[in-house]
Amino acid sequence: MISSDNEREYYRALSKLRKMIETIFSQLENLGLRFVRAISRRGLAIKIILSTIAYNILQVMRGI
Repeated sequence: MISSDNEREYYRALSKLRKMIETIFSQLENLGLRFVRAISRRGLAIKIILSTIAYNILQVMRGI
């Protein structure tokens, strides 16, 4: 049970952050980042970076 107002605000902020992260992950899955089949760390990093860039470009394009 949450005992103080500070604790309540902390958990509310965590909940908002979690929802935002889950939404972004869902959108990245729609871009093709479902299962990363990378053999090396470099390949994994490239896949994640390119997917993130594509996500950001789509966000900008939707805002136009």
